[in-house]
Amino acid sequence: VAPSMETKREVLAPLAAQGSLATRNAGLMAQYFVVGIVSGGLPATMYGVFGIYLNVPGYVYGATGALCRLPWSFKMFLGALHDNVPVRGLRRSPYMALGWSVCGAALLALAAGGLPDPYWCADSGGHYVTTCDTPHSSHPACVPSVDSPRDIGGEAAAAPCNAAAAAGAGWVTWLMFVATLGYVCADVAADGLTATLAMREPIESRGTIQSSVYLCRQIGMMLSSVIVGFGMNGPEYGGSFARGLSFEAVCLVFALPALAMAPASLLLVPDLPASAPLPPLRSYLAGVWRLLCSRFFFSLIAYGLASTTLGSVASPAGIGVMRHWCEVQNLPRQMFGLAGRGIFAVGLALTRAYLINANWRTSIAATTLATIVIDVPFTACAVFDIIRSQYFLLGEEFLVEIPAAVQFLMTTFVVVEAADEENVGLVYGLLTSASNLGGSLSPLLSNQLFGRFEPSLSDSANFIEDAPSFRALVFSSFVLGYVFSLLSLCALPLLPAQKADAQARKRAWSSSTAVGWLSAGCFGAAFCYGLTLSVLTLFPRTACLELVGGSGCVHD
Repeated sequence: VAPSMETKREVLAPLAAQGSLATRNAGLMAQYFVVGIVSGGLPATMYGVFGIYLNVPGYVYGATGALCRLPWSFKMFLGALHDNVPVRGLRRSPYMALGWSVCGAALLALAAGGLPDPYWCADSGGHYVTTCDTPHSSHPACVPSVDSPRDIGGEAAAAPCNAAAAAGAGWVTWLMFVATLGYVCADVAADGLTATLAMREPIESRGTIQSSVYLCRQIGMMLSSVIVGFGMNGPEYGGSFARGLSFEAVCLVFALPALAMAPASLLLVPDLPASAPLPPLRSYLAGVWRLLCSRFFFSLIAYGLASTTLGSVASPAGIGVMRHWCEVQNLPRQMFGLAGRGIFAVGLALTRAYLINANWRTSIAATTLATIVIDVPFTACAVFDIIRSQYFLLGEEFLVEIPAAVQFLMTTFVVVEAADEENVGLVYGLLTSASNLGGSLSPLLSNQLFGRFEPSLSDSANFIEDAPSFRALVFSSFVLGYVFSLLSLCALPLLPAQKADAQARKRAWSSSTAVGWLSAGCFGAAFCYGLTLSVLTLFPRTACLELVGGSGCVHD
């Protein structure tokens, strides 16, 4: 016999009341903890693997990150699947187990594979020879009879030992994409259960469980920083240790908890049996269409797309500034990332304690301005050679975490207010997919925008030359990024001011078929655009296209 609504309340209310750290919720907490490990760890390897080992151009580095983030845009479809197709009467835990199985298999494939030889030649100590300065002037990479280096003025760029290294980034990116898709499937299922629990909280404290599970995820991300920072600190990934773990070994470390979560999801997660009988698929799709036709939902979708796309536009020169001008090593980067995640966790706790009922629009505007004010001096000092210290530059990433935590939770709170119990997975997936899709689009738009800059902001040789005119060009690209961040605030009227405003809009705002087609069209076009450009960037014959930020293709 299917549980009644009253039975659901009896099951869920104690869970919400006990708090997210209760023993009964250990399985749910474990979901977010392992999501934190993998979602923090895989992107953390990208700087060492793509930025240093393979030395991919800056625009390819950005597009690779965009493709690895793209599965987060599938949350709407996964949420609908979880809501509408229960497995053995359960809507959440079986999909958690499936997602972790896919993720673990992809991580094992990465562990079993092998990277191509690195782009740069290495000296006797294993460190890369990127310039033909005095210590390396006799290295084979700097001897004209071997492969004449490019003379670019003040310094000469050494010849690479494997100029085709970037071509090996494709299969690594695809497997990272599959791994991300797997843990996103598990995360969406966990988010659906979390949102259901959050709806049972009193309105004055609603958001407490959400804050707690995201705090747990941050702890997992902090652990991943330690693993990558100390493990991948060998010279081949820009580290300071004589040797370290390979990228393949780190992927194996991440695969173990991911695979362990498959059975744990079935045994430890307090899932609630789905109601029976389920509504027909046609009825469910009609409910989806009603959501898309709602002006309230359209405003939230539009806000998620616009604010994240515009607010995340950034110069591809950032990787060159870190790699060549400030010589950022992997261990300090990960340790600052670890500290930053700790600060982010503090920001979550402070938001939960003091800003649960703060105005969402005001909070987001204030934190956006604060982030720009913090970033400007660090960027200017690095670009104009006032202070080119890796520790100084990384300090900026540390300081912006509290504003980032406030923004993250403020945009998450609205999801609970928008959802009803019967469509919570779909609503959570739809609204977070819009925001995540914007985050995947912004690097691609950045590549198209900044790809017009000359000389190229993605060419390592320009950073090695370090001409004054190029410094000015780099700084102007960062300023343009700040302008886009400010433009993103123009979307704030689309966001409710607080919980009461969200509920009022939900009740009062009308619906229309035109709004439905507009919602579906905007989301579908953005998704297809992002997927197409990300895929084009992975293949050597198309990565050079101006459409994706390259300098143009010349094929034999």
